[in-house]
Amino acid sequence: MDHWRAEPIPLVLAFIDRINRGDVDGIAELLAEDYFLKVFDEPAEHGRDRGIAGWRGYASAFPHYLIYP
Repeated sequence: MDHWRAEPIPLVLAFIDRINRGDVDGIAELLAEDYFLKVFDEPAEHGRDRGIAGWRGYASAFPHYLIYP
């Protein structure tokens, strides 16, 4: 599936659901090759592989974190 062509709201909800479940493999399915993340004043994260590693660290550091849309 071309995730970047999906309807935005269902795609965002799927992403949040995967974060809430700590499903990094599922998150990885949604990340584009040119993934880019910039959080406040932290260094930017570039690239899909680096993004997946970052989400693995996030899921390990915050296993019970929940986003309520």
